[in-house]
Amino acid sequence: GYSKIASLGLGSMFDMDAKAMRWNKLTRYNNFAHSTLTIGGKFQNLETKADFIKHSGESDRMFAVADLSSTYGGQLASAKRAVALVDNSYIVVEDLLKALSTSDAEVVWNLTTKAAAGFTFDQASNTVTLKCKNGSSQTMTVNMKVVFDNPDATPDGITVTRTAVNDELKYPSAETAAANHYFVRISYKIKKGMTQRMKVYILPSTVSTSTTTNNFID
Repeated sequence: GYSKIASLGLGSMFDMDAKAMRWNKLTRYNNFAHSTLTIGGKFQNLETKADFIKHSGESDRMFAVADLSSTYGGQLASAKRAVALVDNSYIVVEDLLKALSTSDAEVVWNLTTKAAAGFTFDQASNTVTLKCKNGSSQTMTVNMKVVFDNPDATPDGITVTRTAVNDELKYPSAETAAANHYFVRISYKIKKGMTQRMKVYILPSTVSTSTTTNNFID
């Protein structure tokens, strides 16, 4: 709880600037741990606003697109993210990112998951397979297929690893333990001045890994 954190002398829980303890010392509150993007190992810019710029409520293609460019000002030239539910059966997360003209962009997406029963990554198909237990203790399989539009912008491809959330906490004595929670970390580089569109298809075992969709971001 808050009193436990305060007793460690790490600072105030309630300050809202970029130096606040809740932002730069506690993993669970910042962009390193919330299934969003981290660029170059840096925090997002706090004093910014991300606008929703497009959406659809069609039953077979529900999605929303946010312009995150100001959130990553000084880290990326531009950034947009779309999250979609397609055919009410699978999820697509699409990122359209442009690196600064002066430097490559080191991109990390930490997806937080409780899928503890199994993890594999097939480099040839860029497909992650996660296994988890449902409420009836049955094993369920979820596939995550990563697709790039511009291989020239990311010539080194992607790296995918899994690590226990508890192993990532900066101050484990202050943060609530997250047993059986994991980060699936997707890491890649975008060459300076270039644009990359990455889609991650999150697919139940009933949906083929050959599934594709049109772009959600213009």
